[in-house]
Order: sequence, then C-alpha cells, then structure tokens
Amino acid sequence: MKEEAERELAKATPLLEEATRVLKELNKGDLYSLATMRVPTPTVIIVMELSCHMFQLKPTKQNIG
Repeated sequence: MKEEAERELAKATPLLEEATRVLKELNKGDLYSLATMRVPTPTVIIVMELSCHMFQLKPTKQNIG
C-alpha cells in the first residue's frame, strides 16, 4: 500500500509543480480577459471559481463573469 501511494505521489508531484509555476505566472489581466467572455466554457468557469477562492472572493456569477 505504501509503495502504491509513493508511485501515485511520484506521478502527481510534477503536475502540482507545473500547476504552481503556471499560477505564479498569472496576473490580473489574464483573469479579466477570461471574465469578458460572453459565454464562458465550463473550464473557464472552473478556473474563475478557483481564482475567486485564491483572491478570497465568493465565487458568484458577478465575480466569475
């Protein structure tokens, strides 16, 4: 069981590191450009909801476009 958990962690760690790197490169302009979409895709909605959480905002329709 421990070995399986370590294998799964080894797979997940690079993904987490890449996600952290990308998040550090984001700026407010990137988020505002997503918010201006007339009909955001489900993926964009999820990204905006996560962004609201990062900026300690309640993810309401107003805040996510």
